[in-house]
Amino acid sequence: CPDIPNKSDTLPPTGNLIGPDLLAIGSSKPTNGNGNNSIDPSDAPPIQRGGPLNVDNFPITSDVFGDTKFAHSAAGARESIQPTIFEQLIASSVDWCRYCGTTEGINWRPGPWGKRTLCNKHGCDYKGYGFASKMPRLNLRDFDDEPLSSRIRPVLQSFCQECQSGESIKGNILVHCDGCHRAYHQECYPGHIPSSALAGSKKWYCESGCADNLRRRKIVVELPKKRLPY
Repeated sequence: CPDIPNKSDTLPPTGNLIGPDLLAIGSSKPTNGNGNNSIDPSDAPPIQRGGPLNVDNFPITSDVFGDTKFAHSAAGARESIQPTIFEQLIASSVDWCRYCGTTEGINWRPGPWGKRTLCNKHGCDYKGYGFASKMPRLNLRDFDDEPLSSRIRPVLQSFCQECQSGESIKGNILVHCDGCHRAYHQECYPGHIPSSALAGSKKWYCESGCADNLRRRKIVVELPKKRLPY
């Protein structure tokens, strides 16, 4: 396997939260930054998953790691419109890596979602073949019980391409590209993503070429050399 730098099992520390109010993802117990159960979930506006959203109606939210590790998607993120490009690739019998999203590769390897769900690079990292070169093992144990049908986007799309964070705050939410594996915060994206671009049902593409990826049935992933968020 190629010797490509990768972060695997180092997760953000528990309690690294933003804002005073927090609803832990995957938990029925609302908490705040002090760990007190002081929020009534019924008081928070509903979080819309996929498609158009009202970006002015979101509370300050954050991912939670540690005890609540199944944080696949940042609360408040503008997720790619369903069916996602990855769901449509599945319908076309195109393999893609559930970790990074690439469709490029010949040797597809097993992951926590089953056979042929990881590219060669990340399949090797998942199995720990990088130990000989002192590469850490790719830790995907949080996804051991996730059904394959639920993985409709790559894991890395839950994190910003620039800052590596999965947190969303009002006015700076995480936005998924509708044509590739990337996601950006509004303020991290070169030139800024205006809230008006997220209104309605129009798809958003981080690059002009992303609109052609489905037609080409091809997604090329170039991961940053800096450490990955997951």
